[in-house]
Amino acid sequence: MSAVDRIVEFFNPVKLYFLTSGPFGENTYVVIIPKQENVAERIRVLSEEINEDISIVVLTQEEFSDFENTLER
Repeated sequence: MSAVDRIVEFFNPVKLYFLTSGPFGENTYVVIIPKQENVAERIRVLSEEINEDISIVVLTQEEFSDFENTLER
């Protein structure tokens, strides 16, 4: 199962982006979720289950909206 499939399974995201470069670094998955629930635990389990080193940022919809507004300025 791919990293994307595992991320979708673990987080059931509202949106999922893969950024090759940007404010979060290179080759980063940005996961947008409705609310923060056990995010640290989910990331820990996810990293144990996939056999590749990935960069992942998890934001709530509200946090992502604030971030988008900051980028637009």
